[in-house]
Amino acid sequence: MKPPKFDYHAPGSLQEAIELLGGLSDLDPKVIAGGQSLVPLMNLRLARPGALIDLRHLDELRGIQREASSWTIGALTRHSEVEDSLDLREHLPVVPAVAAHIGYRPIRNRGTVGGSLCHADPAAEWPLLARLLDADLELVGPSGVRTVRAEDFFESFFVTAATEDEILRSVRIAPPPGAWRWGFTEFAHTAGDFAIVAVGAVVDLDDGRISRARLAAAGLGATPARLSAAEAELVGTDPKDPTAHRRAAQAALLGVEPSEDGGGSADYKRTLLEVQVRRALARAASGEPTEVAT
Repeated sequence: MKPPKFDYHAPGSLQEAIELLGGLSDLDPKVIAGGQSLVPLMNLRLARPGALIDLRHLDELRGIQREASSWTIGALTRHSEVEDSLDLREHLPVVPAVAAHIGYRPIRNRGTVGGSLCHADPAAEWPLLARLLDADLELVGPSGVRTVRAEDFFESFFVTAATEDEILRSVRIAPPPGAWRWGFTEFAHTAGDFAIVAVGAVVDLDDGRISRARLAAAGLGATPARLSAAEAELVGTDPKDPTAHRRAAQAALLGVEPSEDGGGSADYKRTLLEVQVRRALARAASGEPTEVAT
């Protein structure tokens, strides 16, 4: 199928794009970046915008920059750019490693960080990363710039805190302080598909013990989830202790009510979650600690 008729606009600046969003509000305009999510929806006529605002010329939304205590990734940065970034591999390796799991290389060459975050598919890798790493998302609209924490950004299935007249400019991620390890695993029926359940783990180390743990899961419900009970279970334990991993995996099931969908039943997802938590923690334990330079 082909999409319904729409007007096309290619603004030359972010300010112009924001003005177009407001000026074309009667046409239900949509912003398009890589188009890997929106175009298929339009072809299936599940999305029917009367106008498209193409951000491809806005170089101000591209790039990966290191700041004093964080990394800023522009919304138009391609997944493959993140995957290939040598700086991120050295200082924030969990990010390019997880980005490499997104679809296939041609998709990663076209799809953008901002497009994935704003599409907000709860099974996607970027929303999981944002929750796992407590990212901040910078939105720009007619009223100026505002920053939204990842935990507040994802509201429901494909719904975010961004208003209709706002555009995501960047995502900011602060690496854990000191020494830390990470692990990631996802289960999908076919390589390149969205995960049925995915889990990311980051553990901060102090004298060889876990001083803080972060665990996030995708594919369980309307938004990516932080597994707070499992995080608390890990504090003070040896990162290589499989018994601690097992207790954390069991704690991860507390308060989790997975949604039933084409990926499987709620019970099936709970089983997957328990297995994936143990695997993510085991992979974190097997890796070399990353030390943030000060």
